[in-house]
Amino acid sequence: MNIEMKGMINIYYRSKKHKEIFERFIAEHEHMDGKTAAEIYLLSADHDLWIRMKDSSKSGSLDFSNVNLANLSTKSYALYRAAKAICMEAKGVQLFELTNSHVIATWIFELIIQTLRIARGDDNGSVYYA
Repeated sequence: MNIEMKGMINIYYRSKKHKEIFERFIAEHEHMDGKTAAEIYLLSADHDLWIRMKDSSKSGSLDFSNVNLANLSTKSYALYRAAKAICMEAKGVQLFELTNSHVIATWIFELIIQTLRIARGDDNGSVYYA
């Protein structure tokens, strides 16, 4: 699947910076499948996590095995686990964790849901920010 930003108009972004980073990465890597776009979307939502992950990029995808997770916040680690689970079919955030707002913050839950929509190619709504 070739991701085109024109068709992805209903995306929940954590911030304007998140939108800028995601759209720039998509524009620089024209031929990207939905899972790769989803991982970029989720990881770029957190600045600290994105700084650690962006340098592991290889041909438009990210290398989860070569990232320093030391001193990463709990929220950042939840995003990392969710992205890794979605894109690498690895163990990640559990469904029961998603149901508990004390474990997974609402904004993280929203990002994960949007990530799933991007990975499936289901996105067709309006841009909004947290």
